[in-house]
Amino acid sequence: MNVLENIHIHYDELTKKDREIADYILEYPKKFCRQDMNDFTSKMDISKSALIRFSKKLGYSGYSELRYELSRIIITGGEKTQEPYTPVEIIGHGYIECLSNLIEELDSELIETIAKKIWQANKIKLFGYNESALPPQHLAIRGTLLDLDFAVYTNRDYFATQFKNMHKGDLVIIYSVKDHAKVYTSLLKKREMSALVVTMNPKSFSLMTDDFIVNLPNPAASKAGLLDEQVLFYVFNEILLAQLMRTKNR
Repeated sequence: MNVLENIHIHYDELTKKDREIADYILEYPKKFCRQDMNDFTSKMDISKSALIRFSKKLGYSGYSELRYELSRIIITGGEKTQEPYTPVEIIGHGYIECLSNLIEELDSELIETIAKKIWQANKIKLFGYNESALPPQHLAIRGTLLDLDFAVYTNRDYFATQFKNMHKGDLVIIYSVKDHAKVYTSLLKKREMSALVVTMNPKSFSLMTDDFIVNLPNPAASKAGLLDEQVLFYVFNEILLAQLMRTKNR
């Protein structure tokens, strides 16, 4: 079933605002595919979250997947095309979908606030283990380009000691996937310093008011499968580093 058929099937279930979006897509499918998210939401006087919700009501992961699927039927003249089978297509499109969701959902103001917090921190320690062990090492290595000194810990046996050695004005950055939150639960309860948690399972963490949490899209939810979760952490690191560079001399 293509996007246009999908809209017709679900049309009666949509809200008034959703129908305005649906009517525009049905009348101007090519124009919709050419517009980026900001242009479209501005034109329709809706929020980005409203457009994402609309896309999900139709069964898509978000706006990017909806637009991608619509562009496919426009290019093929409405004919149903065979799903991609080559590794290049499967993995490539899988990561494109994840990165598109990351762009849509990541809050630029939050990233700017985190960057300022990093520059103000007295001491910063990065934590991760098993599947999330490499991203903190990546940030530490890349951070040297900005003369940032990050201490990295990937052996959970040393986590408790390192948390105890931190004080108000310091910052811990935690990378977490799957059930890793259980390891940090007791460590995050009694402490003086702030924490930044970068995760794909935000509901697993109970944080304080001065803490930050970044929720990344989970590649495991992609139709492609076989995607490495750490890739999204690396991309987040690069986004954070770009913001750190901007705010360095402010």
